[in-house]
Amino acid sequence: MVTTESPLLPLAAGALRAFISRSFSQHAPMKMTTEGDLIAVAPLLPAKPSLRMVLRAATTADHEAVDSEFGRFDLTLRLSYTQFLMAHARVLGVLEGAVAGIWSPWRARFPLLKADLAELGVTVSEGKPLPTRSTAAQWGALYVLEGSRLGGGILAGRVGPELPKRYLSATHEAGSWRKFADALEQAGGSESDSWRADAIGGAKLAFARFTQSATETR
Repeated sequence: MVTTESPLLPLAAGALRAFISRSFSQHAPMKMTTEGDLIAVAPLLPAKPSLRMVLRAATTADHEAVDSEFGRFDLTLRLSYTQFLMAHARVLGVLEGAVAGIWSPWRARFPLLKADLAELGVTVSEGKPLPTRSTAAQWGALYVLEGSRLGGGILAGRVGPELPKRYLSATHEAGSWRKFADALEQAGGSESDSWRADAIGGAKLAFARFTQSATETR
């Protein structure tokens, strides 16, 4: 995962500054009294953007790169679908090991992925977790993993009827995504810009790992 010395942090910090600059570029209207008189006060500043929205804005291109690479797999064909799962397996266990324990309701999906691949005749090892010394980077990576869980529910419907799909079918229970979003905000919503930049770095690294794995698998 990303540490405070990571080369991704300057890019993450720049993305964060650009997002905040856009958020505060428009002035709020002046406050009025009940008599309709204009009060000469400074414009009211908008609320600080949520950490989830900051992460989403800062990693849009990274997310699109992942979607582009994984979109090349045909989930209706056994071989292509197996390669799709293998590309996930090379990253998922490592990332899940890095974020384990950071949020108690979180449920790992790597065992389900291994079961799907075993049914397809492939054995995978879990691999060593990424060395993570930053809580912020862990939350950034978990944001990517939980977003992937959301997308998995959509992809599960595209899998061939005779193929196993335990992994993709392990979607959020009712209200789970909202609970995660609230926990994410509680963890870093009031933290410093450097903390948020570190979270962005963790998310970017997670996306980059998935993109690289998909590229190397095809």
